[in-house]
Amino acid sequence: KNNPPWYKSSTTKALAMVGCYMLIGIAAFSFIFEKKTIQHSLYLGVVTFTTVGYGDVVPQTRGSKIFCCFFALLGIGIIGIALGYVGQHLVQLQLVALKKKAEERTDGLRQSLVPSDISTPKWKAILVFVSPFTIMITVGAVFVGHFEKWDVVDSIYWCIMTGTSVGYGDIHPTKPETMWFSIIFIPFAAIVVSNTLGQIANIFIEREIKKANTKLLKREVTLEDLEAMNADGNGEVSP
Repeated sequence: KNNPPWYKSSTTKALAMVGCYMLIGIAAFSFIFEKKTIQHSLYLGVVTFTTVGYGDVVPQTRGSKIFCCFFALLGIGIIGIALGYVGQHLVQLQLVALKKKAEERTDGLRQSLVPSDISTPKWKAILVFVSPFTIMITVGAVFVGHFEKWDVVDSIYWCIMTGTSVGYGDIHPTKPETMWFSIIFIPFAAIVVSNTLGQIANIFIEREIKKANTKLLKREVTLEDLEAMNADGNGEVSP
């Protein structure tokens, strides 16, 4: 009975984000940076968003390559947020089960519901979040760009397309040095991006847990709650 209206549901929010993402792709690839057809822009958006990256439709201009660096990151960000919504939904289901259990017996819930101070200063959280990704892009772009003689745009473009596992195939290592480097760089980049997705999802999950715990802890203790806490019947709250 406490379910939110459909337009506030996690599914609606996720679909709305995907819709906005595709519209941004259409605007960029069909009107601003290139003149691709709507179909090709949608197709490019989908293979980027899902990190499939077949390589048959790719950015062609410098402007679209620069845009695609942010577009790909936005795509994996949406995946991370979607994972956060899934986690949020699972947390809500768990809280429903806890509430039902609390109505029968609140003993054992007090310790689990005490909110722990797991928050960190904003600047530190941002630094931890951004630093590994920035280091990955910087090291990869400098090394590969130097040996492949790519410019800054192509070097960063390759790093981000590799790190996000999109890999269109339009730019790839051709020298022995960069191929050896890629053997180490690609797994490292995948780990960094996976950690980034986990951080994004964790933000939503932690926020939902804190909100739910605060709401439960503010609930007034009733006589039934006290009686349930008196598990051994000695008139005192059981430890």
